[in-house]
Amino acid sequence: MNLLAESFVSSHVYDGLVRRGAGGEEIVPGIAHAWETDVTRTNWTFYLRKEVLLHNGAILDSSDVVYSFSRLIRMPRGRLYSFILRDIVEVTALNPLTVGFRLKTPNELFLSFLCTSRAAVVPREPERTLEGRFTQKPVGTGPFKIVELNEGLCVLEAFPYYFQGRAQLDRVEILHVPWDTEPSAADSGFPFHIIQNPRPEESAEWSRIHTETSVRKFITCNTKKAGPLSDPAVRADILSCLGRVGEPDKGPGVPGTDGTQGDPGVPRADCTTGDPGVSGTDGVPGDPVASGPSGSCPPAAAGTTASLFGLSLRIATIPQYKADAELVAARLERNGISAAIVSVPPKEFKGPVRMEADLILFSLVRDRDEQLRLFDLYQTLAEHVTPQIRAEIEAGLHLISRESGHAARAEAFRRIEDRLIEERELHILYEKPVETAYLPSVRGVRFNSQGWIDLRHVWFLQPC
Repeated sequence: MNLLAESFVSSHVYDGLVRRGAGGEEIVPGIAHAWETDVTRTNWTFYLRKEVLLHNGAILDSSDVVYSFSRLIRMPRGRLYSFILRDIVEVTALNPLTVGFRLKTPNELFLSFLCTSRAAVVPREPERTLEGRFTQKPVGTGPFKIVELNEGLCVLEAFPYYFQGRAQLDRVEILHVPWDTEPSAADSGFPFHIIQNPRPEESAEWSRIHTETSVRKFITCNTKKAGPLSDPAVRADILSCLGRVGEPDKGPGVPGTDGTQGDPGVPRADCTTGDPGVSGTDGVPGDPVASGPSGSCPPAAAGTTASLFGLSLRIATIPQYKADAELVAARLERNGISAAIVSVPPKEFKGPVRMEADLILFSLVRDRDEQLRLFDLYQTLAEHVTPQIRAEIEAGLHLISRESGHAARAEAFRRIEDRLIEERELHILYEKPVETAYLPSVRGVRFNSQGWIDLRHVWFLQPC
């Protein structure tokens, strides 16, 4: 399975210290039943619930939390939300049910990070077989445990001793359907109960609902590279050629900001189905963002694009966004600008390939973790903009990390976006909502903070 499919699975297998409440901004207890911080907001203390069981029957304690975060801190930089991990100086088990975190500086996004699947708590000693080998069945504390896992299929079963109550489903089969699979082949023999981002041609028998999550695709200019895009007037002319680029007819998926994507289907087994990862731009008409301060760039002066004829540009992206890049290239070519697309895997995207490109195609998943994603995104964008704009972005992010109010942080992020658009450093292509389709027999449909179906609450009517 790809990273996004794995993230969906992990959200049902593992828990964090805290989690997002149903109200969006609210953060509620998870494995920790309470927490506090000191006046400096650099020392945080979390109090764990008693007798939280792992899937292997062991009881979770503070040493598992210390192990989980020590492991994350040691991981290579450049991973999603690594800016939070760099702020963690020390994680300490104060007693079996109390954990202390010490941060370098205050960071008001710290609690939000702890709600993400990236901050899931894992056992310090993974389950082993009788021969001492590690098993292929990850162990967590979540409402479901993994009983089978391979490249194409993940089978979950309800964990009856879950500390927040047993799931209504007994068994879930999650099928990974590759993006290049024809719809008829994907559906044949695998009837689904739930599909994330269904195709328009899917059966009218499905109920459909828009989640609060949307996906935005956009282009940024590499103004750190010497060349024509160093001139703001040239950038304005180039971006005015794009206008409102619609969504591709067969999109590459709706990946996260770490450049991954997934199309995990949950086939009809004893329970639900679906395509729960944030995925797909499969033929759903785009919803271009209006021009102006929070949309695409204002158009350049009429007639200025004539000076761009014969210009050659390089567009960097990842394979999941190649269809979007092709639409951008086609629009540029209609205005006499040749565009070569360089598509590399996500792990290579933050390297030299991006810095050698003229235009870079990104996406942003706008869910309840949006502020974390924006912070990570703008840190990345700061690497390839002019020194003046980089200084402004870094100053803005510094203030955001110390702002305790969610609304005030949102306004500060909006100012960074507006500034990038004003300087023709950023151009929004389109935005579309994430949609979920499900059969009328499916009850208890709810969504987690990332817009994915929460399997713990799904249920079916029992026959009389």
